[in-house]
Amino acid sequence: MSETEDYSRAGTLGAHKTSHENAGSDEISVAGLSGLLADDQHVLDAEVKLIKLDDFASPDDNADLNSSITKHGLLKKLNNLATQYLNGQGAWSTPPDTTVPYAHKTTHQNGGADEITVAGLSGLLADDQHVLDAEVKLIKLDDFTAPDDNTDLNASTSKHGLLKKLSNVVTEFLNGQGGWTVPPGSGAGFPATTNMLFGQSLAPTGWTKKTDWTNNSMIVYTTGNIAQGGSVDAKATHQHGAFTLAENEIPSHIHSFMNWPTTGAGSDIPSAVVSQQGTSFSVDATGGSGSHQHTANVAPYYLSVISAVKD
Repeated sequence: MSETEDYSRAGTLGAHKTSHENAGSDEISVAGLSGLLADDQHVLDAEVKLIKLDDFASPDDNADLNSSITKHGLLKKLNNLATQYLNGQGAWSTPPDTTVPYAHKTTHQNGGADEITVAGLSGLLADDQHVLDAEVKLIKLDDFTAPDDNTDLNASTSKHGLLKKLSNVVTEFLNGQGGWTVPPGSGAGFPATTNMLFGQSLAPTGWTKKTDWTNNSMIVYTTGNIAQGGSVDAKATHQHGAFTLAENEIPSHIHSFMNWPTTGAGSDIPSAVVSQQGTSFSVDATGGSGSHQHTANVAPYYLSVISAVKD
């Protein structure tokens, strides 16, 4: 080119995007670029899983991520009524797609004459990026790092959120004000050590079955203190103690005999039992004056119950 030639003329730059892509002669690092990429990006699972649920910003007052009859999700906003409880037909909805593209260099942005694909670029972008909804939705809640022990994102009467930490009390339930309480009429209000009868084989939850009351009869007390005693199984065969009848306890009775002549021996009464002939005589004694028992096999109708003590 001669010395008189004009070097200030504007030249036309041809397509050169490959020189700016990964391993190109003039590779561009996205770490130095500003703006939001036109396409959603893959994210590192390891980094996403390190994010704790309660490190996210407090959610808005909407039902976008609430659970429904078809999917898991967040707890519905509390209604501030202690007497009401969440049922299985709450209101649910689906989060909208909030992906919004931003401008980049006009020749390299999406749809530009020399569009750059970031699939071949290395480095970390200067600005936070939107991620593919489809990929985020594939991440399970239980793949996130365990949250801290705080109430930052818990549901309340003013916003939806996470479920409050459990109270570890089996008789308590979450009410509409976010408190773990015992619902009225649940039977959990009995004081500990209360003893009750139940017409079932197993003790209810929160009760312990007594095993030292077996085949016992019951006596209803109206005054005084309750007691336990006796030594005979209520279902056993009952036998009265030995008893010997006294003379005055023998039923009144007579012995009749046929009379016979005073001369000669009669033949109607064996001579072995007659101690003296004549108009009067006696019968030889017999028996051993021993005692006797009466055995009664009592089998009344009954209903089996158990006794259980409140924990």
